[in-house]
Amino acid sequence: MTDGSKPVSKRHRLKGVGLGLGPPKPGGWSVSSQGDVGPASPEHQGSAESKEVERKTKGVQDDVRISLDEVGQQFFTRLQLLLTYCREIGTVARATSFANSLSIFALLSEMAEASRNRNEADALASFSFDVFFEGEDGTEAQLTAAGPIYEPHHYQAVESRMKYHDAALRLLHETSVQQLVNFYERLIGDIARSYIFRNAQVAAKNQSFTYEQILEFGSLDEVKRAVVEAQVTDLIRKNDTVGQLKWLKEQMNVDVRSQFPEFKKFRHLELRRHAIVHAGGIATSEYLRQLKKLGGEESATEGTPLVLSSEEIEQAWEIVYALGAVTVHLASVGDARRLDDRGQEERADGQLNAAAFWAIEQRRYGAAERILTYAHKRRLSKTTDQLMVLVNLAQTYKWQGRDEECTQLLSEYDWEATSDQFRVCVAVLREEAPKEYLARAVKNGDITLANLYEWPVFSKFREQEEFPVIVEEVFGPDARRPLEKFPASLLDFSHEETVRKLFEHFDRRSRETDDASSDAADDDTVH
Repeated sequence: MTDGSKPVSKRHRLKGVGLGLGPPKPGGWSVSSQGDVGPASPEHQGSAESKEVERKTKGVQDDVRISLDEVGQQFFTRLQLLLTYCREIGTVARATSFANSLSIFALLSEMAEASRNRNEADALASFSFDVFFEGEDGTEAQLTAAGPIYEPHHYQAVESRMKYHDAALRLLHETSVQQLVNFYERLIGDIARSYIFRNAQVAAKNQSFTYEQILEFGSLDEVKRAVVEAQVTDLIRKNDTVGQLKWLKEQMNVDVRSQFPEFKKFRHLELRRHAIVHAGGIATSEYLRQLKKLGGEESATEGTPLVLSSEEIEQAWEIVYALGAVTVHLASVGDARRLDDRGQEERADGQLNAAAFWAIEQRRYGAAERILTYAHKRRLSKTTDQLMVLVNLAQTYKWQGRDEECTQLLSEYDWEATSDQFRVCVAVLREEAPKEYLARAVKNGDITLANLYEWPVFSKFREQEEFPVIVEEVFGPDARRPLEKFPASLLDFSHEETVRKLFEHFDRRSRETDDASSDAADDDTVH
């Protein structure tokens, strides 16, 4: 739950594409599906909060006096955009560009045509083409085409596409690793920049400029900026993350490592980034030695390329997103307490909750759980914010199939003394009847019809048969689900719908080929 209405993405996504070669197999061409691959619903527009963040696109380096609130907003925006890239635009790269994937269907048609009147024993190899989707509820679906290859140039065409696919996928993964580590380093630099500018005593005492450089400065502010930028640059360039966090601890009393138990996983990611940038993505002896010191494991051997899967990249994103959220919160709260600014501390708590809630919306439960576990142990400044942490952490457990942990966590608090808004959420998580609390919460204006349809906490409640009846009883007979913009029935350019129709078309073509082959065989028998 959250203190504002935020939409939930309801669009299925293309998860990946697989193309394989193998020895000849008995049987002809086939097209099959697993799971429900249907038309997608369009994605809602971004929330007001995200648009406000996007509006503030001016880089931190353009204003060293930027607040830690804005530093946090910019970090979350970068990571959210990177996740979107990896999952949406990145999916295109996984498919070696969506247009290239679609060209495979033209190749399949050629191969099907070349199979007419051919003896299966003459096949050079077999192929399989798989397209994977992930539904809004986390379920997976798959479309598969498979068949024999008879012509050498068809074999070469499939093989070249596989190589191109592997190269594109590797480039996507390596770029993602670099960006993840870079974004976190930039966050540390932004925090340090903001702090040094507001605390002159921390600035480098021995920074010097030539007479020529001094003449180039237009004001004292420009001098201050130059000093700060030089110090921040030294901090980032001359230190790894361990050294950078040591600076935060010594100068700002921000001890990130003690508050983030999985910091070693980020260090592993940092080592991979270093191997990609400085060794072309090869597992060097130094990389393996440093990894062993961390207690990590690596499937690649010395001198071979590092293997990065899509799942590993998404897990790395969750680590960096959560680590950044914890770092920003520690810095912001520490700064607020030094200044005795309760308002800033409350804003920092709200930003932390919002970051976790966004992760829940995107079904990135690992990131949400890490952030909320930290928040639950730390205790936020307002009781309301702390209760949000409890409810949101409980639902991350539930959506990961850990119902017992969800129930146990909720039992830590006496919800009878809270508002009906919280009692409704707790009731649906416990799978109890929420109607009584819901009616009062709606009457008091604490929950709207849009909240009921959009908040992730109500996901399972919306699937119950009595849900429409309860909605009508609570909101009245004229209650209608909020209309979606761009209904799927009117506008559907989704990848999964396009691919599904192409598979249907190819299925018809392959069956026509099989029928033609059968007819030819019958003619041979007659004559």
